[in-house]
Amino acid sequence: MLFRSTTNAIINDRHYVKIERRSPQGDAYEDLWIDPRRDDLIVQRDTKTGDRLTVTSIEYRPDKTAGWVPTAWTVRSNLSGTPRMIWETTVVDSSINHPIPPGTFELAFPPRTFVADAVLNEHYLVRSDGSKRLITNQELELQRQRKLRFSDLLKEPGSK
Repeated sequence: MLFRSTTNAIINDRHYVKIERRSPQGDAYEDLWIDPRRDDLIVQRDTKTGDRLTVTSIEYRPDKTAGWVPTAWTVRSNLSGTPRMIWETTVVDSSINHPIPPGTFELAFPPRTFVADAVLNEHYLVRSDGSKRLITNQELELQRQRKLRFSDLLKEPGSK
């Protein structure tokens, strides 16, 4: 689905451009309301899939370093025209390009933790010394079939 420009509108004395894309079946769409006066910011996103309509409105402030940064957004979700959920989010503090200490995003799992690492596409158990005991695809399949218990995985390969 490609976006195409469809409408220009004036809302609260501001000019917006609406671009849209529709599913080939016509049962889903996404509309983006763009503010060309503020570096083509997306100020609203409407999505509809089946009976669910979700409208996200975004507010911004100018920042000397980053340009425009979000300050608040509201998500309204309706199902068959009935309001289901409203999320109102406000940014209370932010910093741009602030130094982050090394190790901030490093995870240290306790021993005997089963880890599924989607980035490295590996599964392992954490040993008592912190090293990894890789879980083979064969072991994963046996576990899925309930033919291998967690306690069996804790044993080192080749041990009884």
